[in-house]
Amino acid sequence: MVSSNQSMDRVASAPSIGIANFMKREEIKTDNGLDKEFETFGDAERKILVAAVEVFAQKGFDGARTDEIASRAGVNKAMIYYYFHSKEKLYTIIVETIFARVSFILGTHLSLVDMNAPEQGIHSFINNYIDFIYSHRIFVKVMLWDLARGGTIIARVVGRVLRDKTDQIRAIFEQATREGYLRPVDPKHLFVSIIGMVVFFFFAEPVVRVIWGEEPITPEHIAERKKEIGDLIIHGILPKQG
Repeated sequence: MVSSNQSMDRVASAPSIGIANFMKREEIKTDNGLDKEFETFGDAERKILVAAVEVFAQKGFDGARTDEIASRAGVNKAMIYYYFHSKEKLYTIIVETIFARVSFILGTHLSLVDMNAPEQGIHSFINNYIDFIYSHRIFVKVMLWDLARGGTIIARVVGRVLRDKTDQIRAIFEQATREGYLRPVDPKHLFVSIIGMVVFFFFAEPVVRVIWGEEPITPEHIAERKKEIGDLIIHGILPKQG
């Protein structure tokens, strides 16, 4: 643990951590999980998608060039337009892939929570969501760039891919509150709180590194993060005993 003075010195001497610096802090490397995420696509399409994730993560939508994506993918630039028609469509498919997985995790774990014993389902959702983000941190960079430019593509995709699922979860938690399984909580705030506590840790990795004075993204800290978020949520929503 570092002293407050040491922490302040570290903050003062730290380089700028604006979004561009964060993205370029280290070389973007292919995430081994990307091929699996795009396994329903053909070989050429998959190569383009993996290369596009790398370029979008490093330079954002506006800074990315289809020439560079084609070069990284080892294909002719015309192939991008043949398969995806435009850079925006290519980008949208990547964002859809991210949130389709989030939707699957929601549907598999959070929407099936047994309100008689909600701990297991909530911990399961948090653990699986953190595992997905941890093993696909390059997706975090892609999302940050889109949010920095207004989040229009993410908002459009979330409305199409996640809205039904979040409405379903909201109804489940509202019923559980009425029946006394949970203390009175607003499901929309609860959902945003869970997502925020999971994602912000990865979004703010450079800041957390400075505050902690050590590398935050390690297997040990990931396990701790799962437990801390789960315990905080569970103790926050269960009725007080006695």
